Amino acid sequence: MESTGVYWRPVYESIEEYLPNYQCMMVVNAYHMRNLPGRKSDVADAEWISTLFRHGLLEPTPRNDESAGKIKSRKITKGNPYIKSILCQVAWAAVRCRYSYFADWFWSHQGKLGRRKAIIAVARKILVLIYKLLKSGEFYDPMVASSQINR
Repeated sequence: MESTGVYWRPVYESIEEYLPNYQCMMVVNAYHMRNLPGRKSDVADAEWISTLFRHGLLEPTPRNDESAGKIKSRKITKGNPYIKSILCQVAWAAVRCRYSYFADWFWSHQGKLGRRKAIIAVARKILVLIYKLLKSGEFYDPMVASSQINR
């Protein structure tokens, strides 16, 4: 079944309770199963999808907010509002430092994301860095920081 729109959800949920093995059923992104141009119909699409599925050429999707390879929503998940505000302040300070990885990343992405979303992204990068440093017990090294964040 194609995952365009939200029409697949009730069908998937009604079938899901009867099939304990999720290997025989999956929702796939329409972008992954491009059909040849020509006359299209639901029957032809269903045949094409089943052929691709039998040959193992499809991968499961939902992100639920993705359709045709485009992500529709990038909302921030719920969390501690105090930590979020502190991380945003730290991100603003990190962005204002010259010649830092965070400043370079921010200024290269803020044009297409916008200032607020770019700051949230920098705050998340800082949080990931803090987590990795605490987990490994290492000290912060700016030269190594960019390689640890991108892993």
